[in-house]
Amino acid sequence: IFRRILEQSAQKNIGVTMRVIGVLSGAPSDRHITQYLDAYKRRQGKFSSEVSYTYASDMKKEDYVIEKGALYHFPGLKNPTLIKKLHGIADYVALDTGYLMRGDSGPRGKNPAAKYCWRLVLNEVQNINTMSREEIIERCEIEFNRKDIAQYLDDRFYSFLRQDYSKFKIDAAPRGNKILLVPPSEKSCRYYGITKEWWLNNTINQINSHWTKTNKADIEIREKKKWRARANYSLMDQLHEGHYWCTVTYNSIAAVESAMCGVPCITALRTSAASCISELDIKNINDPYLAHPEKVKQHFYYLTQCQFTPRELSTDALYCLLNAVQKGNFK
Repeated sequence: IFRRILEQSAQKNIGVTMRVIGVLSGAPSDRHITQYLDAYKRRQGKFSSEVSYTYASDMKKEDYVIEKGALYHFPGLKNPTLIKKLHGIADYVALDTGYLMRGDSGPRGKNPAAKYCWRLVLNEVQNINTMSREEIIERCEIEFNRKDIAQYLDDRFYSFLRQDYSKFKIDAAPRGNKILLVPPSEKSCRYYGITKEWWLNNTINQINSHWTKTNKADIEIREKKKWRARANYSLMDQLHEGHYWCTVTYNSIAAVESAMCGVPCITALRTSAASCISELDIKNINDPYLAHPEKVKQHFYYLTQCQFTPRELSTDALYCLLNAVQKGNFK
């Protein structure tokens, strides 16, 4: 399916040259940025780019001058200082793990064996907006200049969720009365200026003060583990086995996966990629908002158009979708 998408996304017309700057940390993970920026530069597609690199440590220095009109690429949650420095001066694309990935691994045969896509967020660290399939198609028809755009976008949806859009169903988990807490990662804690311990204590206290469904709230905590462990036993696997009333988390991916399982999720961060399909007030824990499956499907369609495989990142699809779906202005 990815080969088909890549073949269809090829563009022949050459545009003006963009100034693109990859921000490196000096770690092996830098290859995630250099591979796709260098590959796109060699392709000379619709959005021709002049690529250079700098280091995050240099950008944090007081004498570093932000290049106006340039587009910076870097892992967003790891670099809150850079985001503050760039704000209002230059655009940036923040990289992080994709929101939606299905595969053939795990106890139910639905987990990805490896991390195979990244979300790229324009001038934010999360895709905090949403858009209907109809509007996405309409905007992409203009940006891509192709007649089969609906099929192309539907193929992207299928490639990440392993479901046809027209036949999409919630992977519904059985409900019970337990509450599953999914604390934020250390990376998220540093970015948002909190600690995991504070969030857990504060959240548990709030749950206990509002819970009335049973005599005492039955709370379980799912700590974030390394990718391999999560691939072997994902949050969605646990939701299907544990019979939970709801999940409570800080921001997005856990909330997205909870919605995929038809389990309400309360998110502490009010502006996240899951805000529109989540309960935002812990006071409502006895009757939390559960988004209608149609709304979940529409939002998932939007999120799949904001994430990319490594090979897609070296095609025109990257900037076409940033323009159409995230309202960029790349030429």
